Amino acid sequence: MITLNSYTTVKRRERVPHDLFAHYWRDVHGPLCARLPGLGHYVQYHFDREQDAHLWPLAEGIREIPDYEL
Repeated sequence: MITLNSYTTVKRRERVPHDLFAHYWRDVHGPLCARLPGLGHYVQYHFDREQDAHLWPLAEGIREIPDYEL
């Protein structure tokens, strides 16, 4: 029984080298999440670096959120 299903997109900040970003998500974050108690399934999908991840067109009246830095 699935009680929660979540999809989250993550975008690399320009100042973070791609190799460091990929290493963290694949070799640190992934294994850490996979060991969480009660988590039945964890999957990461990595998009092509040369193509953005806009999978669906924006709905009428909706605009894209500009990039921001925390």
